[in-house]
Amino acid sequence: IKAASQMRNYEIAFSTMLKSADKGKTILQDLQRFAAETPFDVPGVVQSAQQLMAFGFAADEIIPTLRILGDTAAGLGKSSAGVQQIAYALGQIRTSGTLKTQDVNQLTNAGINAWEALAQASGKSIREIKEATEKGMIDSAKAIEVITASMADDFGGMMEARSQEVEGYWNNIVESIGNAQATIGSFVTESSDVKNALKVVSDEVSDISNALMEAKNAGKGFGEAIKEAFPQEVIV
Repeated sequence: IKAASQMRNYEIAFSTMLKSADKGKTILQDLQRFAAETPFDVPGVVQSAQQLMAFGFAADEIIPTLRILGDTAAGLGKSSAGVQQIAYALGQIRTSGTLKTQDVNQLTNAGINAWEALAQASGKSIREIKEATEKGMIDSAKAIEVITASMADDFGGMMEARSQEVEGYWNNIVESIGNAQATIGSFVTESSDVKNALKVVSDEVSDISNALMEAKNAGKGFGEAIKEAFPQEVIV
């Protein structure tokens, strides 16, 4: 049930971002499958997707972009946190309009030789690219296109390679089990009205807590507070 609740929270978040319940459900299912087939976990993949969307990436760009970021992170020996680090750097570049030195340096710190990729694509030296960047002469959208293409060339297929190692197989098993738990939990909550049952319990506990605080504020003793807060039938 807890797993189903977490997935439901993700679904609500994506539905809000995409302004569509159907689109929110679809992208979450795509991300669950992506996580189950790669060395990365659902929470990390979801956070990376949310980062990309917040920076203006369209829903249909998310999985292809995550695949490039995932391959790169896998090739650099990084975890889901590495995917998020790269996603954040690319997001910063996308929203800046023109390429900024500090954004490229974030990629460099992550292990990606973005300066070299830009230099090779333009036929210029790294020094010339850096000077053009300082002058705001490089379009950020074009820079992302060049950098991601270079990442795909350098690291393409690395997630699959890591998934075929012991750690990768284990992660795939864990994520598949997690997805199954979430699905089963969803069936349970929908068929047994767990939500309403939990609401009743939550309301009762809240009433007891409020009654105890009111009794304490009124200067009443512990025994009297218990009598007022709890139904008589539960007091032995």
